[in-house]
Amino acid sequence: MAKRKPPKKVVKKKVVKKVVPISAEQFLYAGADHFEARKKKYDKPEGERSMAKTVEMFNTLTGHNLNEQQGWKFMILLKTVRSEHGPFHADDYEDCAAYAGLAGEAASKTR
Repeated sequence: MAKRKPPKKVVKKKVVKKVVPISAEQFLYAGADHFEARKKKYDKPEGERSMAKTVEMFNTLTGHNLNEQQGWKFMILLKTVRSEHGPFHADDYEDCAAYAGLAGEAASKTR
């Protein structure tokens, strides 16, 4: 039988990423862009607005009594937790901006 050669050592090169700061306005504009994309994706002029139905179904399933605003706040917390793990993802912050707007919209209808 032929002798096998030992595997070559793999040398991992350190990748240095350049940090490019993103302004607060850019996050807000990106959140607004997500609204526009959802309008097209879900073909609704007002954009995607599924939280009221989502919390209604959640409440039926669990016996809780969340409202639409609380549902959006829950999503803000989810994205905030995700932002603490792994590499930086601008999407976590863009979505928080969009969810804050949606929570404000929901609150303005009820309070």
